[in-house]
Amino acid sequence: FDKATGMLEMIVGGGGSETDVFLEIQTLPTVQVSVGLSVSIDSFYEVKDAFVSNIAGVLGIDPRRIAIVDVVAVSGRRRLLADGVTVDFEIVPDASITIADVTVREDGLL
Repeated sequence: FDKATGMLEMIVGGGGSETDVFLEIQTLPTVQVSVGLSVSIDSFYEVKDAFVSNIAGVLGIDPRRIAIVDVVAVSGRRRLLADGVTVDFEIVPDASITIADVTVREDGLL
C-alpha cells in the first residue's frame, strides 16, 4: 500500500481454470499516530511490547488492535532536542474481519 497515492497493488495468480474464485478486499477505518521518543531504535525494540501495552492501557483497548507501522531514527535539530525515534502506529477497529457467503467445495478449495 502506498500512503502517498492511496493505491494498493497486488499480483494474484490462479492455478486452475475455475472462474468462480474471487478476491474480496475490505477497507477498514484506522487511526494513524506518529510519536517522537527519546530512545534509540535498539532500545525501542527492547520495549516495543511494553510500549504497545501501555498505549492500549491508556486508550482502554486490546493491544492486538495496535500495529507498529514504522520506526525511524531522527536526530535533534536543536540542542534541546535529543536524538531518538519516530514511531508510526495504527489503531484498527475492534471487529474481526469475517467473509460471508464463502462456500468450500469437497476438494477443499473455495
